Amino acid sequence: MSVNRSDVEILKKLPDLKVYSRSAAVLQAKDINKELFGNYLLKYVIDDLYEMVFVINDGLQVLYGNEVFLNKIGMRSIEDVLGEDFGKIIRCQYSAGKGNRCGTDSSCSLCGFLISSLASISGEEIQMEYLLTPEERGRSDIYKIRTYPLSIGGSKYVLCSMMDVGDSKRRHALERIFFHDVLNTANVVLHFADILKDRVPTELKDMCGKNLFAVRRLIEEILDQRTLLNAEKGELSVNKVEIKSLDLLQRLCSEYNEHPDAAGKTVEVFADSISCSFQNDEFLLYRVLGNMLKNALEATEKGEIVKAGCYMDGNSVVFKIHNVACMDENVQKQLFNRAFSTKGKGHGWGAYSMKLITERYLGGELSFTSNKKDGTTFVAEYPLA
Repeated sequence: MSVNRSDVEILKKLPDLKVYSRSAAVLQAKDINKELFGNYLLKYVIDDLYEMVFVINDGLQVLYGNEVFLNKIGMRSIEDVLGEDFGKIIRCQYSAGKGNRCGTDSSCSLCGFLISSLASISGEEIQMEYLLTPEERGRSDIYKIRTYPLSIGGSKYVLCSMMDVGDSKRRHALERIFFHDVLNTANVVLHFADILKDRVPTELKDMCGKNLFAVRRLIEEILDQRTLLNAEKGELSVNKVEIKSLDLLQRLCSEYNEHPDAAGKTVEVFADSISCSFQNDEFLLYRVLGNMLKNALEATEKGEIVKAGCYMDGNSVVFKIHNVACMDENVQKQLFNRAFSTKGKGHGWGAYSMKLITERYLGGELSFTSNKKDGTTFVAEYPLA
C-alpha cells in the first residue's frame, strides 16, 4: 500500500504508544531473533541489503537492526541501543535534540515514520516518504519508508525498511532546473542565429545556415535526453493528437536529408507508402522515428540510400526504416539493452529509448530484422486510436 499522509487527523485513529523497560525490550528482542532469524541465512540476506532494515515494538523502541542500520547510527552492535527510542537512536532533532520520547513532540504529528509505524501496529502495510532532520544540522534527509505489521507471541511489532532518497530527489530537481535553463539559453541562441542569417554578407550566409542548423540539432539532442530521463522515471506525459502518417514521415525524411550523418547519402520515402490518420503523441513519435532514421544513417555508407515507409495493418499504422547494412549477431542480441552501444563509451541510448517510449508510452511495438540478404529494417507499429 502506498500512501501520502500528513494530516494530523490520521493520528487520532491510531493506537497510543506503549512504554517498555529496557529489560522487557531485551526479552522482546530475543523473541524477534528466535522467530525471525532462527534461520541464519535470512539474517545474512537482510544484512546484505542496501537499505536499513530494523524492527521496533509498539513503543517505537528498536529491537533489531541490520548492518546498514548499525552503520547509519554509528554502532557496532544492536546491543548498544537495544530498547532505545528510534528518534533518539537516529538523532532526530525533535527527540534526541529536545530530550523527548520519540513520537511525543508536537512536530511528530507530521512525521512519516510515526504515522507509518502506528498504522502498521494497527495492521496496515505502509509506504511513504519520511523527512528526518538530525539534531546536529538543519538540513533534512529524505527517506522512503516501508512498514509491515508483525505479531509474535501475541505482541505487536513493526518491520521497517528505510532508504535514503534525498540524493535522487535533489538530482531530479537539479535536472529540471538544468534542462529549463539550458533550453532557454539554446533557444535564445537559435533566435539570434535565425535573425543573423538574413543580415550577413552573401559570403557568410552558408556559414550562418550551418550554424543555425547546428543550434537546432543541439536543441533536439537536449530534448532527446530530457525525454529519455523522464521516460525512465515514469514522468513522461502523453498528449495525443491526430497525425497524418505520410506527412510526418516526409517531414522527417526532409529534415534528416540535411543531417550531418546524411552527408553523401540519401533518405527516401518508399513509393508504396500509404497515408492514414491516427491518434498519438506527435512529439514523442517524432523522437522515436528520428532516432530510427539517425541509426540507419550511421550504419549506411556514402552513396547508399536509407528508405522509410508507412503502411496500415488492420487497426495499426506501421513505420519501417531500412538500410542495406547487416548488424553483427552479437549486436542484434544486445541492441535494446540500456547501456549497450556499437559506438563506444557514452553512447547506447538510441535503440533503448526508442523501445522504451514506443512500448511503455505510445502503446506500440518495436522490432527489427537484420541479415546479409535483406539488410536491416526497423518496424514500429502503433494503434490507430
